[in-house]
Amino acid sequence: MRLLKASLTSMSIAAAAAFLLFENRLTAADICVAAAFYCLSLSIHLLAHEIGHFIGGVSDGYRLLRLQLGPLNIVRNQKGKLGLIWKNQLSGQCIMIPKQTEQIRFKAYNLGGVLANLFVSALSFVFLFFDSFYLSLLFIELLSIGIRKAVINLIPHKTHSVPNDGYVVKLLKQNKAVQKDYAIYLTLYGNLFSGEQINPQDYMYKREFADNENEMLYYNEIQDILKSLKNENSQSPS
Repeated sequence: MRLLKASLTSMSIAAAAAFLLFENRLTAADICVAAAFYCLSLSIHLLAHEIGHFIGGVSDGYRLLRLQLGPLNIVRNQKGKLGLIWKNQLSGQCIMIPKQTEQIRFKAYNLGGVLANLFVSALSFVFLFFDSFYLSLLFIELLSIGIRKAVINLIPHKTHSVPNDGYVVKLLKQNKAVQKDYAIYLTLYGNLFSGEQINPQDYMYKREFADNENEMLYYNEIQDILKSLKNENSQSPS
């Protein structure tokens, strides 16, 4: 996957360089503009990806806890109301929880980000042939970076043990037990994020162990969180 990421990144840069060469605009100023457009395109696709997750989550019936779009954060407080918070951060995140733990829907929520990246790329291709050098350069970068981001998130893999969107969907398609683990994990993680008091007993349930270690991924995550909470409670002064 590292090789694929490096190859796709090189192709994105090569596409912009080829356009500059074709237009005979390989000046220092235009190269700087291309670099700025590259950063802008990364930001646009980051925002689109998280908004795509949000739209997909709403479609699947999930409840929003936090949508981070760069420094802008839409957060649900403990009273259930949404508010805006501004932080000095440039990352993106979409935290949502399902309304139930049985027979959950998950494809739209997890693949919404990829679909959003592909949508932006498709629009960029449509507008690619504007009679404007800078607009064409921007749309070339939006197109190539969108394809790169979609491919990397769609092909199932883990990065530092963290599964990507494609991996999660592939895993959840295996059986309903994994889907239940996933729903409970999201609920537990979301409640922790919201600062709610957690009763570990509320998250204890019978689970048949699977020979496939991957099927136990979210169940093991739940147990690790609950164990951590128990240790914190035992170390707290009475």
